[in-house]
Amino acid sequence: MARKPASTVSRHVLPSGMTILVETLPYVRSVALGYYLRSGSAVESQEHGGASHFLEHLVFKGTATRSTSDIAQVIDILGGDVDAFTGKEYTSFYAHVLDEQVHTALDLLTEIVVSPRFSEKDLESERSVILEEIKMVEDTPDDLVHEIFVTSFWPDHPLGRPILGTEETVNRLRREQILAHYAETFHPANIIFAASGNIRPEQIIPYLEKAFPQDQLPASLRDWPAPSPNQHVILREKRELEQVHLCLGSRGFAQHVRRESRRLQIAQQRERERLGIDDRLGDGLDVVQSDGVNLLNDLIG
Repeated sequence: MARKPASTVSRHVLPSGMTILVETLPYVRSVALGYYLRSGSAVESQEHGGASHFLEHLVFKGTATRSTSDIAQVIDILGGDVDAFTGKEYTSFYAHVLDEQVHTALDLLTEIVVSPRFSEKDLESERSVILEEIKMVEDTPDDLVHEIFVTSFWPDHPLGRPILGTEETVNRLRREQILAHYAETFHPANIIFAASGNIRPEQIIPYLEKAFPQDQLPASLRDWPAPSPNQHVILREKRELEQVHLCLGSRGFAQHVRRESRRLQIAQQRERERLGIDDRLGDGLDVVQSDGVNLLNDLIG
């Protein structure tokens, strides 16, 4: 059996400050690509709580040259996967497509990152959607228990803020604040573009150099002190539920402490194997276990 050619990973930094990472896998016919921005709930100011997630919604509502239906049509044509997500420390806009569709996907992703329209109509429409998402978390105990844990574990710290924001902060956000948060966080120096698959750096670097010229304004990086975890026991009762949801966690290692964080991941995997399968049914009792290691930049043991 012939061996697959080794993959190669290259790193390039544009004059604008954007970092490009490309892993070339010549033996596949697909490509995963996306923008990863330093924009998440931990990067927001307190008054902008939920702004990063709000932005994630708004960019798909239209750009300077594409309507919502135009964007949806391109996604259908691609026949792959185009999506986005917001985390504590970064936001991602990504696509998984066949290699022949790379330029179409790159063009779409770049336009929603570079030139979203942010109309008042879209703002109010998505505000309602996000407020419903917040209510859904309140009505979903296995999501809510983690939100309660994080809020209590890092009180009065950006990492403890909910990614969705709160009803109060989302209702308070106005277009001017959204635009200010966009200008602050969607700076080329705050962006990593990553691609993996049947793709070479020379296929995308000239395009990205043109799409992201050097910005005269410096990138804004919001810094904060390392969090101090708070030991706690929190109980919230909903008598109408027939289940109990538990969340147990502790401080770990920062993402950049590679050896220790990798050991923690291995220990977590071994514990899962020791416990057996995650979903068990016995004696009329549903038991669902899930565990994980959440590596963040500021969690230093």
